Amino acid sequence: MRAAVRALQASDSGRAYGLPETITLGNVAVDAEVSGPLNNLRGLVNWQAPQGDYPARGEIALSGQQIDFRNTVVQVAGGLVQGEGTLVNGLWNARLNAEGIQLGEFVDRLQGSTGQAAAALSGSLDDLSLRGIRGDGTLSAQVAGGTVSGTATLANGNWLTDLQTAGILLSAFNPQLQGRASGDVQLSGSLSDLSLAGIRGSGNIALSQGLASFAGFSPQLERVNSPLTAAIAWDGRQVQVQQATSAGFSANGVLVPRLEGPGAPTLANLDLNLILRDYDLAALPGPPDGLMLAGRADFTGRVRGSLSNLALNGDAALTNLALNDLTFEERLSGPVTFAAGDRLAVDLTGDHDRLQVSYGFGTNNIAFDVRTAAQTAQGETLDAIATGTTEGNILQARLQNFPLAALNFPADGIAGYGQVRGVVDQADIAVDISDLSRPEFMGDLALSNPGGGYLGVDSFRGRITYANGTATLVGGNIEQTNSQGQISRYLLTGRYPQGPDPEIAGELEVVQGNLQDVLETAQIFRL
Repeated sequence: MRAAVRALQASDSGRAYGLPETITLGNVAVDAEVSGPLNNLRGLVNWQAPQGDYPARGEIALSGQQIDFRNTVVQVAGGLVQGEGTLVNGLWNARLNAEGIQLGEFVDRLQGSTGQAAAALSGSLDDLSLRGIRGDGTLSAQVAGGTVSGTATLANGNWLTDLQTAGILLSAFNPQLQGRASGDVQLSGSLSDLSLAGIRGSGNIALSQGLASFAGFSPQLERVNSPLTAAIAWDGRQVQVQQATSAGFSANGVLVPRLEGPGAPTLANLDLNLILRDYDLAALPGPPDGLMLAGRADFTGRVRGSLSNLALNGDAALTNLALNDLTFEERLSGPVTFAAGDRLAVDLTGDHDRLQVSYGFGTNNIAFDVRTAAQTAQGETLDAIATGTTEGNILQARLQNFPLAALNFPADGIAGYGQVRGVVDQADIAVDISDLSRPEFMGDLALSNPGGGYLGVDSFRGRITYANGTATLVGGNIEQTNSQGQISRYLLTGRYPQGPDPEIAGELEVVQGNLQDVLETAQIFRL
């Protein structure tokens, strides 16, 4: 018997066997040459479905109780799936091979990625549901600049896969991520729920740039770029970080992803226990020009919250802390608390020194107490103290025995003179911090041995104010001892308005002194 069918509606038939509504098979054309009784048919059937979502063709060979499916080819996502199979006594098996599958057809972020797979499947006509299929296979893909390979098994509607990944570009999944990921992961789940919530997994991953992978969300992570490895598990809702380690860093805890909405995928929340060892303070971002921070830090604590709203608390220990020439004793330790948008609190102490800072973000609530032993240019050791607190929008600060060299001011020095030197015997300063773009302050200063380069005086006293872009000195009192041991004394007032063509205006009154001393003093205050 010869037969030809040109418009068989395959989609409707497929629905009865679980074909999703989103897939259309289109019309199927069949050419058949079959002979023999119905219980022992023999012959060949050629079929084609060229107009469906996945154009396909193949052959069916009938040999009595055995049916062979041969030369089956399906076009899928720019690639081909080829298969063959056998049906005997109600039992079937199939062998499939896929090549050149464009993964971007299924996941937009994987544009340009291709995959290959091979699988062997089997089952019974008595159970044509997905639970009735058994199988195993291998897969490989070129994804986001890296590779993915693995094996998979399927039984009783449940699946299991072991994956190995190498060199995956994280930016392919979110442009704010950086670096590459590699790892070995085991995933499992049910065919009845292929969502991420229905998947379970565990494994080991490695990030080539460590925590700096997330610097797009938290810029302070940019320099924490040593490679990181982690043992993790996924329970359908969150990632359990069993152990993550990097150079001088370890952590464990929970990461909760956000898989939908703007910026997804990203982290919605995290809760990690942290241990940081021997961190180089010079790598911290943000010190103003001219301020050089040195030392090493250890930290044990906890960080939690979203990437844009982190909270951290724990205990820190600093070793050999130094700010320019201002050095602290060998070890300071104590609690550290930070909450983005709320406050920062640090209280580190040693046997003698202290570094205590409290700052409320958005409230201008500031308090600090810094104490250490400082060396003067003459080799004298002083107890340097800097304290301050806010009253409303006014920061009241006091410096005592504070070496100006610690400020490294100005950063590039003054031509021919270098940085300003001397010691602040005492300074009481009031700073209006309500608008830091237009700072205003007033301070009473008492300095010993101020100067720069080869120029200097014995002492300076006076009140300096700064407002509306103009610095004003009143009550300046200068004393200087010349090479003959004679003491000269001067009174000084002046104004220095900032602008494109600033001019210094002032008066210098010689109470006691000579012309040569006056000229040297005038040079000093040109600094």
